[in-house]
Amino acid sequence: MSIINTGEIVDDNVDLDIVSRLLAIDKASIDTYLPCAIASIGSPKLLVPVINRSILFNMTPNLDLISQWCKKYSLNGFYVYSKDTESPNSDYIGRNFNPLFSHQEDIATGVAAEALGFILNLKKNNKKRTFIIEQGANLNQPSQIYIAISTQKITIKGEVYCN
Repeated sequence: MSIINTGEIVDDNVDLDIVSRLLAIDKASIDTYLPCAIASIGSPKLLVPVINRSILFNMTPNLDLISQWCKKYSLNGFYVYSKDTESPNSDYIGRNFNPLFSHQEDIATGVAAEALGFILNLKKNNKKRTFIIEQGANLNQPSQIYIAISTQKITIKGEVYCN
């Protein structure tokens, strides 16, 4: 599926103290070398990088507080990600928390992966245009989301394991 590239960085001045409290992780667990920002391709997400997969998989965020924070700032969830992937062929691994909807966590989140690809492409001066993003392994339903970015469009495809 391809969509018109309407990506935007909504806010890249994110308070890491607040974010770490909402995610119930130590502030030092946030990877400050990767973008932490609110980005959107039509559905704004707070993108939060953590330093490794262990932190990503073991976090138990405060979903009630995340829900309140998302309502206050008109966000559609948090997408927490890391470069510490399970597959050497993948670029990033993520978890999507969106307690505003009936389910707390998704096994694959296209709009979040697209927003992540968009912001990473910008931060790399448009030199990296394709990304493979893993999601769902911690829920025993691993997926791979493939993102391709151009100035005109964002293309997404993926594979999801459902049991």
